[in-house]
Amino acid sequence: MGKSKANIPMSSHDYLNMRLFGLTCLFQGTFWILFPFYTMPGILGGFWLLLLLGLSVVFLAASHQALQRENLRWLEAARKAAFLGLPVHFTLAFFCTDTLFNFHFTFQQPWGRYPLGFLLLALTSGLPGDLYLIFLSSKLGRRLADGSFQPDRQVFKQSHKHFELFEALFIALVLAIFIRIYFVQAFKIPSGSMEDTLLIGDHLLVNKFIYGTRVPVLDREFFQWRDPRRGDIIVFEFPQDATEPYLKRRDFIKRVIGLPGDLVEIRAKQVFVNGQLLHFPQQVHKSSELLPAGLSTRDFVRPFRIPEGKYFVLGDNRDFSFDSRFWGFVEREKIKGLAWIKYWSRDRGWPRWERIGRPIH
Repeated sequence: MGKSKANIPMSSHDYLNMRLFGLTCLFQGTFWILFPFYTMPGILGGFWLLLLLGLSVVFLAASHQALQRENLRWLEAARKAAFLGLPVHFTLAFFCTDTLFNFHFTFQQPWGRYPLGFLLLALTSGLPGDLYLIFLSSKLGRRLADGSFQPDRQVFKQSHKHFELFEALFIALVLAIFIRIYFVQAFKIPSGSMEDTLLIGDHLLVNKFIYGTRVPVLDREFFQWRDPRRGDIIVFEFPQDATEPYLKRRDFIKRVIGLPGDLVEIRAKQVFVNGQLLHFPQQVHKSSELLPAGLSTRDFVRPFRIPEGKYFVLGDNRDFSFDSRFWGFVEREKIKGLAWIKYWSRDRGWPRWERIGRPIH
């Protein structure tokens, strides 16, 4: 029979609480990086970012000491940081409830949907971690103060045989979320607008850092390698979803045709950029019908100049693509990344082996 809680030595609980303290500090130190949809307006955003950076330094230092050095040298500093983190994370939740859920706060109707959205966001923000850190640090602090804190690794391993697996999975999850947000994101093709370059059922990896890394809170991009180029296949936030809540905004994938400052014209399905015919071998026309300019912008578009900071994109399946011809330009800040490679593909459940692992051009 397994040991009851009453028979587990206190030294085992001390070691467990120290490990939990370290893991919670790790999560709190990276929280604002792992949830980049938290933004603040103007100068306030810069001030809050500095606060979060300071808190992260304290939390990560405490996590390193607890997990790697197995001591609680930064215990008191982490407790104070958690108290400071409460108003910081509360304010972030307050400002982002409108952005994420489109629930507006008004003094005339303070008890509408907004409190529900705020409560949900607060429960999934840094607030629970702050409270748990305060609880843990107070508990550990009392045992340190009375000299009874005696963590024992060997006894802990005997009493909590699966905790090391939990630790490894937790850290792997934090790393996976970080990589997904800032480096590589999976994307599934839902429509045929990019046929035959990309087919319905293709699963892609998108390079998210090549056009710049978006810094949370400020919602700005830094560390840019290069700008989008003509011919790049990009993933971007659909422009017509700009007024939608964050969680309802859709991602589209198209090929870059026109760059800022270019003069673009479409005549009888042929695209001209700066007076020169632009043709990609991947583009296809699956309809022989020509739609008059007065009826549709699919086949005829009068010359226009692309504004600065905007891009003109088309689907490779030109006759069956909902793209810039119909809804306008893609703003630079809405571009999320460059389509890189097909890591999986299937058709009605059957794998398309010949497409797996192929780079995207």
